[in-house]
Amino acid sequence: MKKFAFAAITLLYLSGCATSPHFNRAALEEASAQPGHPKEYTRADSVKEIDALKPQAELPLRLYVPQPANDNPWSQEEIEEIESWKPFLKQNGLVSELFVAPESTRKHCYQYDNCQLEEQRMEAARFQADAWLAFDINSSEEEYANPLSILNITLVGMWVVPAHHTSSDIRLEGSLVDVRNGYLYAFARAFGKASQTRPFMYSERYETRRLARLDALKNFGERLRQETSASAAPAL
Repeated sequence: MKKFAFAAITLLYLSGCATSPHFNRAALEEASAQPGHPKEYTRADSVKEIDALKPQAELPLRLYVPQPANDNPWSQEEIEEIESWKPFLKQNGLVSELFVAPESTRKHCYQYDNCQLEEQRMEAARFQADAWLAFDINSSEEEYANPLSILNITLVGMWVVPAHHTSSDIRLEGSLVDVRNGYLYAFARAFGKASQTRPFMYSERYETRRLARLDALKNFGERLRQETSASAAPAL
């Protein structure tokens, strides 16, 4: 088995009291800033400063979705999936706008340093966003040949016989973070998988991984749909 672990985003901005492990509508309403609340722009570098963070954004949010850190850029299908979330998020009063970052905003920081969140925060500010959705993507991949692969010694076998198996499992985690001070509102995770058995000449693990990542993103979107569509009334 071949495993390819992609570097995780280190959440430097975690704040404690109101952070939710769900994108629950009622919890987000409770955590958002009150209308007219004076805005504060801070960068918390200690536990004490992080603990003192308060939400700065008001609903509905101008939401920014950056390109993935330490992973391939969003594909056209993935961008279309993310943009498909806007209608129900807008209908539920959680966002007024949703922007998917252009690939041109990706910096060298994404590849070489542990500064992805700060870079994404700056990007989101340039788009006048209130919050951004930071994604962390990890994958596990497997590739092997089945007994039919012996037919690869023939030209026809290489092109016709389904002798090579690839599979990919993706874990996708998304965190909703305040642009002004890094307050963490909510986080959630979703999983995706894909597998293919194809002839040697068509076997491509990167394509399998792409399908698994798209599956995870769709599952994440469905979770958003379910949780943000829940009643705004707090549970008793």
